[in-house]
Amino acid sequence: MSAEETQELGREGAFLFKRWLESTTYFDLPWIVYHKNGMCEVRYKDGPKGIKRFDIAGSQLRNPPVPVWVEGKRYTSDSGLRSMFLEMVAIAYAAYRYKKVNGSTDGGDQFIYATTHPFAVTSWTDLVTTATVQEAFEAHPEIVGADPFNVDDAQVVRDRLWIIVWSERQDELSLTGDEVQSIWTLLKRKEIE
Repeated sequence: MSAEETQELGREGAFLFKRWLESTTYFDLPWIVYHKNGMCEVRYKDGPKGIKRFDIAGSQLRNPPVPVWVEGKRYTSDSGLRSMFLEMVAIAYAAYRYKKVNGSTDGGDQFIYATTHPFAVTSWTDLVTTATVQEAFEAHPEIVGADPFNVDDAQVVRDRLWIIVWSERQDELSLTGDEVQSIWTLLKRKEIE
């Protein structure tokens, strides 16, 4: 597959995951990395290489809203999905630590790994664990830096990780964009008390 085809699949995947997550009425995801507005950026260390651009960004509609970062993978096989997941976990851990060390407000950021293909099915129940956060930490020193692994921080990050596997058939169960807009008005989830 050419780089252009891969890029187009990624773009389509971002819009697909945005539409599906918003159809749950629990997410408002106005920013897509392809709009190049900087709203999908998460800083995880100092310097120009310390920023990750997620595919989608927005909020989970709680009171107050919680920041959400979505990494979408529209794949037709599980090739490399687990290692890419570990990279995202390392970034989530490093971003949490970066905010903590620098005295930034922790908004409870949630990190969603959305894919169209299952991966690591024989170890599925172990993917969102403290041990996986540690594995990601050990696999990506270039992301997490030189500080020692912090189990307490890893447990916080673990509880903020999501994995979603999307199937084409789920589109049949999803609300349309117009339906979501109508329901948000009724549910008042976007109103902050």
